[in-house]
Amino acid sequence: APPAGQPAPATGGRISTPARATPTPTPTPTPPAKPCANGADDDNDGQTDLEDPGCADGNDASETGEVPVGQECVENHSGIGMGDSTTGLGAGINRCGLFTKVRIDAAPGVQSCEIFTGGTGWTCGPSGKYGVATGPAVEIADVNLTLTGPADCNRKVTIALYRPNGEVAELYGPIARCKTGGGTEKAACENGKDDDGDGMIDDHFADGALDPDPGCTSTTDTSESSETPAPASCKIELGVWNEDGDIAGATAEGCGGLRGFWYHAPGTVTECGHKFGAGALLDCQKVRETGGTMFDGLVFDKLSVYTALDKVADCRPMTLTLIREDFSVWFKRARLEGC
Repeated sequence: APPAGQPAPATGGRISTPARATPTPTPTPTPPAKPCANGADDDNDGQTDLEDPGCADGNDASETGEVPVGQECVENHSGIGMGDSTTGLGAGINRCGLFTKVRIDAAPGVQSCEIFTGGTGWTCGPSGKYGVATGPAVEIADVNLTLTGPADCNRKVTIALYRPNGEVAELYGPIARCKTGGGTEKAACENGKDDDGDGMIDDHFADGALDPDPGCTSTTDTSESSETPAPASCKIELGVWNEDGDIAGATAEGCGGLRGFWYHAPGTVTECGHKFGAGALLDCQKVRETGGTMFDGLVFDKLSVYTALDKVADCRPMTLTLIREDFSVWFKRARLEGC
């Protein structure tokens, strides 16, 4: 028997004393690529690696960082569609919660873009194959994109919304009216027609919209009929501000909390301004015969709107559209006295 405390020698086993003095080092295995750089759709959402908004960068350990947008965003026709050209797309982001950055991924890639938020401070341009826009926090925006080639109708588009709290929300879906030869059908709010028979046509950002419809929330909106005439409690006055008759505008008082406005003037707008109560005059965005903006927060004070015209106001109708606290729309429409 072996001495006490010593193990018995192995007999008939697989282990034998090797000839070398030390073991050969085992090669360190190559670590697997991280989910955001492995060429795979790890979360099965149809997006791979950095095209997935859930990936912050290639070192991110998960593709699942994004969240879907709320139902209100979807119900208000947010999404993207094709215009007359196969390389031109228009995105509408409506009531989707606050965001300070938008990243749009559309194949084959974005060559240029412009964004309209109703306010100032936003810029949009290509970044790699994406269209990226940044600016102060807003809840509504329209984005026009020019692609590097004809849109790939078989590939869905991702619209990523980056929130002030760091959260990333996404809209992910097909290109509406996408056709290889160019879209022929347009949404009701950019088709050049008075779809609801109220004498007003398309969204105020739509090409050629000279008398826009308050029922349109964006150029991709499929209905012109969501507006409501302002009640008597919301006192709106429309007219001209000066004796020369080339500064037109409006006031609105007692209309509750407002998030923004747009005003269709009796002429082509060269400058736009607005103020709350007796406050300072602030800028607003001008588009052909309209001026407007979205506010940084809810405003309850009296709203005054001023638009400088390229000539004396004429008899075309004026429309003041108010975007309310719940994003519903009130409006008043009238002509100058004597028209």
